[in-house]
Amino acid sequence: MPFNGSDYIQNRLNYTFKKENLLLQAITRRSYSSENPAYQNNQVLEFIGDSVLSLCTVKTLCQESGNFNKYNQFVSTKDEGQLTEKRKSLVNKNNLAECIDNLGFAQFLLLGKSDENNDVRNKTGAKEDTFEAILGAVALDCNFDIATLNRVCNTMLKAKPTQIQKTSNLIDNNTKEMRAEVGKPKYETAVCKLNELYQKGYISKAKYIFENTKSGWKCTCKVQECNHNWSNSEPKNRKSEARQISAFWVLMDLLGYKD
Repeated sequence: MPFNGSDYIQNRLNYTFKKENLLLQAITRRSYSSENPAYQNNQVLEFIGDSVLSLCTVKTLCQESGNFNKYNQFVSTKDEGQLTEKRKSLVNKNNLAECIDNLGFAQFLLLGKSDENNDVRNKTGAKEDTFEAILGAVALDCNFDIATLNRVCNTMLKAKPTQIQKTSNLIDNNTKEMRAEVGKPKYETAVCKLNELYQKGYISKAKYIFENTKSGWKCTCKVQECNHNWSNSEPKNRKSEARQISAFWVLMDLLGYKD
């Protein structure tokens, strides 16, 4: 089934899925599938991807550090310990998490309520899992074609940050669909509309941060796909009113309305 972010992920991977639901599965955490039984989680894909990652990195290291001599024996410029350390530097948890950040994939993870509450989307372990799950999905989709896997793996490991593409370009591609879902934003329905867009997979879950000032409540609304955080400019007597105003301006920003 098509889902928000599918085209973006495939473009960044430079790989088109024949079975797109494998990609959807790769970004589905167990917490989400527990709440939505129609979705398969990505844990088995992580297992597959972990093994594929080892194979691809070893293949690359062998190509970079050695060759066959005239007796068809493999001769390496690095010893076992050096190769092991190099592999560790490529596939350690922090490096894989950084690659997912550079690719901009964490924003598309499907998380259950518990994961959302614990901000799992920004956890290093979750990003590492996502790297492996996506590679596992590619492996199944291409029937373990080693050339394809090596290319996609290297693409992911060498990815450079694309902050602009991760936010504004993605929002532009979905603006018409989101406008059709929401209509023209209204203060009284803004909070509900943001939640609807989250439930339908267009955006990550909105976060509201409240500040109780001497003049009243201020609220800042944060959505990962939005270019700015928005707050009510004037304190309000009620938290709910402050939240409505901040949500309204986030909606306006997401949907490309100037005023």
